[in-house]
Amino acid sequence: MIHPESHVSNLILSQRLKELGVKQESLFWYVNLGKDEWHRRWEGEVFGLPGIEGLERVSAFFASELGEMMDAHSGKTNLLTRASLKGKWYCEISPSYIEQKTHCEYADTEADARAKMLIYLLENGLIKN
Repeated sequence: MIHPESHVSNLILSQRLKELGVKQESLFWYVNLGKDEWHRRWEGEVFGLPGIEGLERVSAFFASELGEMMDAHSGKTNLLTRASLKGKWYCEISPSYIEQKTHCEYADTEADARAKMLIYLLENGLIKN
């Protein structure tokens, strides 16, 4: 059985996206329950728990949510994400997207490959939030 939780960006990449100002709207969240103990929760769990408002939380984005964010900035789709034969995922943008050479990011999951790409685009000023 495939669990949706395994298809969201990891905690470190999610935290970096938050630092870069990515809007914190997602179906899944990482919630710090104390002593840096992070747990992944779906939206209903996060907003339905008493006292959750005071806890630190970070959006855990699905690959599709990350793709939509990148497409919203470009107005077109030049993003390609595929699994490689070596079991890694890669995310590539074409030159027309960022007006320079093609750039690729690799990760163990599709969501992480896309998160890395969004981080690259934001850090290099190729798109803005």
